[in-house]
Amino acid sequence: MLKELTVENTNISFNMGTNWMSGYFTGPTLEKLQERFHHLLCWEEKEHMSILSERCNGRYLIRIFNQKPGSQRYYNTTFLESAKYSFYGEITSVDGNDDALAYAKQAGEAATITINGTKFKADFVASRMLTVGFPHKAHAPLKLITTRNRIECDVVFELKHSYFNRQHEALEALPNDVIQKLLPSGRAGSSSPQRMNIGKCILELDSSGQMQALAGILQQRSTPLIIAGPFGTGKTRVLARAAYELIKQDQRNIILICTHHQHSADTFIEYFQLLQEEYRQFHNINIVRIETSQYHSRIKMKYGHYYCSVKAVSLRAPKIIVSTLGLSHHLRIKNNITHILIDEAAQTRETEAIIPLRHARAQTKIVLAGDHCQVGPNVLVLGEEARRNGLSTSLLERLHNHFSADEQKSCVFSLLQNYRSHSGLLMLPSALFYKSTLQCNVADAKAHPLAPFPLVFVCSSIEDTDTANAIGTDEKEADTLVKSVTKYVYNSWPEEWGERYDSTGTVCIMTPSATQRNLIARKLRAEVGERDKVVDVMKTYEIQGCEFTAVFLGTCETTDERGIPNNTTKTIINRYVFNTALTRAKYLVVAVGNPLQILRKEKRMHEIDPSNHSFMCWKEFIKRCVECKSFYLPNDVQADERTHFSEVLHQQVFSGNETLCLDNILHGDNDSILNAYKKKFQMIPECRRSKLKLSTVKSRLAWRINESTVPLQGNKDDDDEDKGATNVYNCRLNMMYFSKAEAIPLDPTKNVVHIRGKGNIRGAFHNDIVEVSTFNDLQYPDNKGRVLRVVKRCHKQTILCRAHLYNPTLFYPLDKKYPLFFNLPKLSRDLLEKKDKNMIDLELQSKDVVVFKPSSLTEGNIPEIENVIPFSLAQDMVFVIRILQWNPKYRLPLGAVIHAVPKGCSAFHAERLLMIEHNVQYEDETESSETESQFESKGLVGPVCSSIDTRAFTIDPEDAINLDDAISLWKKPDSYCLAVHIVNTTKAITLNDEIDRRAASKGQSIYGGKKVMNIIPLKKRAKLSLNPNQICEVITVSANVIITECAVEIKDPQLKESKVRSCVKLSYPTAQAIMGGREYPSDLSQSVEEYDSINDQPNLKKTLQILFQIAMKLRRDRLGDSAAQSYEMDDGKERQCWQTHLLVEEMMIWANRHVAEKILSGLPHCALLRRQAPPNAEKFEAARSAHCNVAQYSQSISKYFQHLPPQPRSLVIPLSTLHALQHALKEGNEIVLLNILTDDSCFPQLNASSTRFRQIQQKAEYIATSSDTERESYLHNGLCLPVYTHFTSPLRRYADIIVQRMLRSFLISQSCGYSHKEVEFLCHILNGAAQNAKSFEKKMKALKLADEYTQSSQQYEAVVASNNKVEIEMSFLNKELKVIPVKNKRFKVRNLQCRTIESESQLYSWNVTLISFDENSSFPYDYEGISFNVGEAVPHDWTAAYSVPFSTMTFFKQSEKPDMLQEMTHNVKISPTATELSPAKWKQVKEFIQHPCKENLAQMQVILGALEVKSSKQASPFSNQEDSPVVKSTITCRMDLYDLIKVWMTWSTREGTLSPALQMIEITPFYRICLQHNAHPAECFSDSHLTNASKESYVDLHEYVSLWEKVLLAEAAQRSVRDNQTAIIYGAKLDWTEGKLTIPKEIGASHYEPKGPVYLILPSAIIDRAKPFFKIGVGDMVCVRYGTRRNSNIHAVFHFVITDIEKEDEGRERARLQSCGSENVLVSEKIKPYVEKEECEVQIIYMSKSYRRVYKVLLSLINPKAQVSELLKVVAKGKEDSRLKKVPKTQVVNCEHIDHNPKIRRLWSSQKLLNHNQWNALKRSLTQRFLLIQGPPGTGKSETGAHIAYALAMSNRDRGFNECVIYSAPTNKAVDVVLSKLHPSSIAYAPKVLGIKKLTVLFFHV
Repeated sequence: MLKELTVENTNISFNMGTNWMSGYFTGPTLEKLQERFHHLLCWEEKEHMSILSERCNGRYLIRIFNQKPGSQRYYNTTFLESAKYSFYGEITSVDGNDDALAYAKQAGEAATITINGTKFKADFVASRMLTVGFPHKAHAPLKLITTRNRIECDVVFELKHSYFNRQHEALEALPNDVIQKLLPSGRAGSSSPQRMNIGKCILELDSSGQMQALAGILQQRSTPLIIAGPFGTGKTRVLARAAYELIKQDQRNIILICTHHQHSADTFIEYFQLLQEEYRQFHNINIVRIETSQYHSRIKMKYGHYYCSVKAVSLRAPKIIVSTLGLSHHLRIKNNITHILIDEAAQTRETEAIIPLRHARAQTKIVLAGDHCQVGPNVLVLGEEARRNGLSTSLLERLHNHFSADEQKSCVFSLLQNYRSHSGLLMLPSALFYKSTLQCNVADAKAHPLAPFPLVFVCSSIEDTDTANAIGTDEKEADTLVKSVTKYVYNSWPEEWGERYDSTGTVCIMTPSATQRNLIARKLRAEVGERDKVVDVMKTYEIQGCEFTAVFLGTCETTDERGIPNNTTKTIINRYVFNTALTRAKYLVVAVGNPLQILRKEKRMHEIDPSNHSFMCWKEFIKRCVECKSFYLPNDVQADERTHFSEVLHQQVFSGNETLCLDNILHGDNDSILNAYKKKFQMIPECRRSKLKLSTVKSRLAWRINESTVPLQGNKDDDDEDKGATNVYNCRLNMMYFSKAEAIPLDPTKNVVHIRGKGNIRGAFHNDIVEVSTFNDLQYPDNKGRVLRVVKRCHKQTILCRAHLYNPTLFYPLDKKYPLFFNLPKLSRDLLEKKDKNMIDLELQSKDVVVFKPSSLTEGNIPEIENVIPFSLAQDMVFVIRILQWNPKYRLPLGAVIHAVPKGCSAFHAERLLMIEHNVQYEDETESSETESQFESKGLVGPVCSSIDTRAFTIDPEDAINLDDAISLWKKPDSYCLAVHIVNTTKAITLNDEIDRRAASKGQSIYGGKKVMNIIPLKKRAKLSLNPNQICEVITVSANVIITECAVEIKDPQLKESKVRSCVKLSYPTAQAIMGGREYPSDLSQSVEEYDSINDQPNLKKTLQILFQIAMKLRRDRLGDSAAQSYEMDDGKERQCWQTHLLVEEMMIWANRHVAEKILSGLPHCALLRRQAPPNAEKFEAARSAHCNVAQYSQSISKYFQHLPPQPRSLVIPLSTLHALQHALKEGNEIVLLNILTDDSCFPQLNASSTRFRQIQQKAEYIATSSDTERESYLHNGLCLPVYTHFTSPLRRYADIIVQRMLRSFLISQSCGYSHKEVEFLCHILNGAAQNAKSFEKKMKALKLADEYTQSSQQYEAVVASNNKVEIEMSFLNKELKVIPVKNKRFKVRNLQCRTIESESQLYSWNVTLISFDENSSFPYDYEGISFNVGEAVPHDWTAAYSVPFSTMTFFKQSEKPDMLQEMTHNVKISPTATELSPAKWKQVKEFIQHPCKENLAQMQVILGALEVKSSKQASPFSNQEDSPVVKSTITCRMDLYDLIKVWMTWSTREGTLSPALQMIEITPFYRICLQHNAHPAECFSDSHLTNASKESYVDLHEYVSLWEKVLLAEAAQRSVRDNQTAIIYGAKLDWTEGKLTIPKEIGASHYEPKGPVYLILPSAIIDRAKPFFKIGVGDMVCVRYGTRRNSNIHAVFHFVITDIEKEDEGRERARLQSCGSENVLVSEKIKPYVEKEECEVQIIYMSKSYRRVYKVLLSLINPKAQVSELLKVVAKGKEDSRLKKVPKTQVVNCEHIDHNPKIRRLWSSQKLLNHNQWNALKRSLTQRFLLIQGPPGTGKSETGAHIAYALAMSNRDRGFNECVIYSAPTNKAVDVVLSKLHPSSIAYAPKVLGIKKLTVLFFHV
């Protein structure tokens, strides 16, 4: 009717304005609505015509034929039956791009085809293939060109105008009463739904949202009802139930149900069929489903009696009519429709949703249901004018927004419980689109066995290309999709998901490109065949309303030159399309594509239009897949490509993560967040009298409403007064672990207070300043006390945690110094704003891990939920928790999870975890033009010295960029002028400007990572930096220096502002080379020559030498003569340049000291100083007494001792240190020689001593001075200075900027701008920033070490730093290992698996069985340092300064008697690894240190030459060809303080993140102890991620065995390692061929893993001769060590379990080794070629016999060669089986003669008959093959079992069976109890017992 109107108005310019929707609620609504929607539809129709013409019209191929198409399923049968067409044509694209044809099929209805200049009009007659029908009048010309070949033609498509015409007509026919309903002007009449008595129904609804929505529908009201619910929340189910209830309420009602899609309408028919089958009164209700004749579906074929055409509806007089929106236009019905229920109302234009409303009347009830976050008019509307003026807003969304704004709650019902999707799948759309309000209600949703996480991303390629894709196809992606479908669907379909072949449409492959869809369909048919209809291949715009078990997403589509999709509305990048596609799946979504291209498209779409439909959904999708280890790379990716791709992807996916800003940090115990929850809760009308509180029920934290529960496990006596408390003073809390702490008083004269128990800590954390009281009671003799209150919060704000095994709200900190944390339970802010108490009740039952946005953790606000992680995945993640509060009355603190990072050995994830923990975020080194121009205009002002120092130079590390200090030296007639220049930032960075606020928020630059987090932007640093030949503003500290032959005197230090021009940029090595007269880099030649050319001034070499002389003078003044000689380098590689390091350090310390003196004198009330208090006196005295015997050897420790002991111990010098000294002496390098001699870390005793003294030092901190504070309290103990500050590094520390402002204010007599309180607050922030930066840098260095260890373990020399008889702590001679945490350098004494000989001297002994697989020698390796036949065993002097292990070995030779071995015992001498230096000799060494002259150097040569130790070398005198390959050895070793031990370091992820860890210690060259498997046997030989193996049923026996195998091995490993029954094999060979080492496809994986078994070759000749001492079997555990030979650079340790012993040809055997853990066998690229060809050392840990028997039976269940009872297999699987219920007739036992058998009474000693339950169990056991008898202790289970066994034995006798009955129990005691209870008179009839008591079996045989 309005088609002409539409066409005519396409050229009309009609400006309606952007806010025309606001006019809906005022004025003449009918005319306004019709007029505006008519024009909007005209604009939209015009836009569609334009797009159809531009995108589709063009050149195509057509094949003309005169027969009807074969299959009529996809054809318009109305046209076919009418015989309207005589010819047909099949149109295909010329270039293979089917997207244009796909759009034409969707938007068009006819076409004009030009063939050879002749035009033909044709109609569309197919829904799949674009087939057109030509009318009869075209018969003659087409008959001439009919051919099987395709010919080219021009096609002009015609838009489907009928679609828009229906909407125009519906607008005209819309009653005015309905218009008023659609444009409500006031509030709804009813405030809340009335309570109604609704009976039960087979269509059950939940009691929260669904039942409330049903009650709202059944009420009488005129306002439309809105049911807003996301996917899977049961909207269709509610509408079907409502139709049933409405008919049940009044059978006069006539209900019209309309949907947007046909298959959605079919869902209602399924519901109604179910209702009619169940309820008789509903069976007679006439229900019709309107459809067209060409529509076909599975439901229509099954329930065809419901379906009819539009014309036949009035004839059937239906009560319920189900139709699509479009077909309802043609509906003609006599009676008035009482209810119109529109499903999917948010998925269509408002004008289309109005179509069925033309049948409404004034009393008609209207219900709209839908989800406006799915594909709808927001995507379907293409015209820009139509979108801008409101056509892109659906009717449901408009009314929902209106009712929500007016708080008309009674009109809107929200459904938030999802009944469709797996919880892991649900959480992504919930977080992205529904503000984390969705609640999963899918009971026991099973994950796919190959995809534990339901979101999977498979890379088809990783090429980072940026080219246009004109066709929209990708062969690699199509192949990958087909392979993924085969993998997840055809090869491993889970039984829990139902039968795969139940119906079509179980699985769907979706792709946005029609061309790609056709390509995938062809490849899939080639792979699985034509008949398999399990998998549908659909385009993304065809999936609305569908539901699938699994969805596979293809991402290839047509793109332009910019990489942007051509169709931006239907691309998978569109957030509505993404949400719709993702939520079609129940259990699994697998996405395939190129992730880099996807992320690029998403980013560019967002850049073009930030308000576009892109929410960076794919970035979040890929991020979650990476975190959950479900992101897979292609198989053909090389190692370098993998590394590069991982870095690029991680940078794109994880860049821009939120961190905690300074302004957002909560300080102290703050309840504002909890109060915000409660305040919001009180605003809900139903909850005004309720209380919302946090409480714990069964140890689980949750929000509770009006429940009397215990709040957070509070203490009963927390509020009691402290009884017996005395000596209250402030302390710094040093937590040992979460319930044990040391309170170190701030007053160093006080004793340390020991605190035990969480109740005595009272809400304090590690490093907090607390007020402590000690107990004045005899029961606390060790100065114990408790925390009274927290004075100052100094703890870190974020900690790393792992999830509790069973409690989703509890988290274990990785740092044991912190207690368990409760995570803030889930309660969405948006859910509270909905003000629906029932929804909140459901929300409080959530059992998932909630992740909050870090930036939302601000005071007074409810935190925003960023993610919800299923608890089933929590064990594979590490969580970052932000500490919220710890109220002292609660036992556990409260935190909020802000990040979750996957566990594993990935260095990237570990670094990211550290960055999150320490709030580090790298930023682009760019600066806005506004800020730069602001800086330019500001300029440099203020009083400045006019002279410019041109002799300044800088000395920095080689890679330094920020040059903030320089040094100059000018010669005067009688003195030198020393000047230290520091860049002046006071003029460039003003207080409270943008850069100042940035620097203050960061506090300090952080180094250690791949980048540096700077406090000042790059451009500012470049302008301020003291670069060569650049004049810069500086603050100078200068002084006159007088140097004579015997002294250096420094006078008159001054401070001033000046200018400087640096002339030379030196590095530390370069400066050292120039100072020593050696060669330096040639690029500095010109600068050095210019410096040296200045007249009357010393050259650069002389200048550096003078400066070093001055620096040594400054150092002596601080530390004294002896301590000044020592300088310990952090990096051992720079020993050559320690002098220049000392030079720069002393100059900076001198400048800082004088600046501190100046600001303290000028600003005594607010100066910022750096203080380090003296160590605690008690700890200091303990350290002095422990290490006084070696203190005189250390230049740095001796300063702590006024009187040294007269008889010190000898100094132990490791051979490695001795060789380094001899090498330096040989080279004549006195600098290195001096540095080694004064370096404590090179000597074991001094290393341990300096470590101990370093641990007891107080932490340095920033303080704000006050006028009433004594000057002595400002002491910096470590530097031995009375006052000190930080001034010399303003480009990397904000404290230096503050000090410069204070100094400048003093110099120019102006106010500094800081008050005491402000400085005190800044000091608190700066202390936290300094501690945070130091912690991050230290952990990053440890991470780099661990990352190196992933390639190969490393061997180091270590010294015993402490041994308390329970735990041993190691200290390493290598300085790089100082960054390793102390806990990672400790191990338990019990993990040595030894026996203690003497506890005082820490003597340990091992008995070892050694076996050689080398046929040439009993000892396979020709060890250095081992001598045999050393005569009598002379006891070692265990009181010496260092110990050498002692060993005796017993060899076995063949004797004269056959089958007899002769024992031969030999003492084995092991060469020492260190030597000793006597105190007398040390005096001569000290003389050289203080006076390094030639005479003393010659004396050093004599001393070091006398210390040389010659290592012995002697092979075993026994031949393995004749003698036994077994050697018994007893090894004795001491591990006392200062003892030297060799250790292996490796990596570990036990705590969730990559970190270095102890692996092995070497006792002798032939015996090593693996600390890894001794400490954690279950993780090494089983799996660190154990899951609950006990299930109701199992998919198959492989699942049963795989689960129970890990559990059994975990338990067996604990027992076997503890039993310590082991043997060591030397010269073993492993066969890795069948292991097939491959790198997993997961992102971040860099190590090879064996996909098959690895074999240990067992030489038959050696095994035969070793049988008396050695036997290997199934279940034994194997520790394989590579690199145990001397001088080996490759070290690796692997752990296996022997699963089988296989026999090969020629009598050879091999042991099949299998790794059960995920990280037990990871082979790096570096060691892969080594392990495949080299021999190894193997330790066999024998499995105990009890576990071995169980393990063998377990493995036999899946061994095809083993003979296992089928009944056992059925019982193991746990599924219902007929074989379990009835005994075969041939085995039925007759129970009649048992009822009155007198022998039954005499069977048991009590002589009582069984009770009723026992007798019933007896009879059932005789008629069933399997029976479980369960009962508490004392209920007669054993008695019943004995009677059953006796009855079965009698039955065997009566039937003549010569068989026995086995009565078995798990322990000997259980069998003995049964045997003792048997009546003596029944022995003749009862059991026969095996003679071996260890067998827990009784054989009943009658």
